[in-house]
Amino acid sequence: MKIKLFLAASLFAASYSSFAANTDYLEVGYSSLKFKDISATSPKGFHLAASKQISDSGFYLAADYHNTTDNFKDSDNYADDFIEVTSKTKADITFSQLTLGAGKIWEMSELSYIDLNLSYMNFKVDSDVSGYYRQHIIDSGEVYEDMDKYSEDSSADLINLGLAFGKSVNQFNFEIGAGAEQSTRGSSNTRFIFNAQVGYDFYQNWSANVAYRNVKDYSNLSANIQYAF
Repeated sequence: MKIKLFLAASLFAASYSSFAANTDYLEVGYSSLKFKDISATSPKGFHLAASKQISDSGFYLAADYHNTTDNFKDSDNYADDFIEVTSKTKADITFSQLTLGAGKIWEMSELSYIDLNLSYMNFKVDSDVSGYYRQHIIDSGEVYEDMDKYSEDSSADLINLGLAFGKSVNQFNFEIGAGAEQSTRGSSNTRFIFNAQVGYDFYQNWSANVAYRNVKDYSNLSANIQYAF
């Protein structure tokens, strides 16, 4: 039951990138997910991103991919004067998030900007689940054992609309934004998105950043290295 709840909750997760004012870049980093109501797991993995300006007026295209994994384990034991029951469940879970988006940058000054972006995201969960069940009838000594193994996958398609404000101070870059997320598969729930990012230009075209994103049901923290071209 906990596995099914975990997989259902994961469909609320979405990947909404915090695009920097520089829209010509490649990025790689570490990413983690944390679910609000599920403390037993915290998926971790890698993040890839790319962006390219397509016009002098500030329009750009962007692609973003997250892949995180985790192991989920659960066990239960029950015993009384008549019966002993043991059950164990293990799941290897992979989350893959592919986001394709477009946006426009308005330069407010040489050091600040506003970013409006729209993106489509496919969020997929793949799980390999194995279970063990043992029942012992004390009076008769009868023992029943069963093992099961199967794979499941679930996915969600979401549309994200976001607005962010960015500012540079010396070699530091700051960005804060908000937005909304809507499923394309019949759900009427629109979820609020809050995101923030802090970056540091450490060598020529190279920079590092830490980004935080919060939705109603989960939060994401990532650390990235970016190359601007």
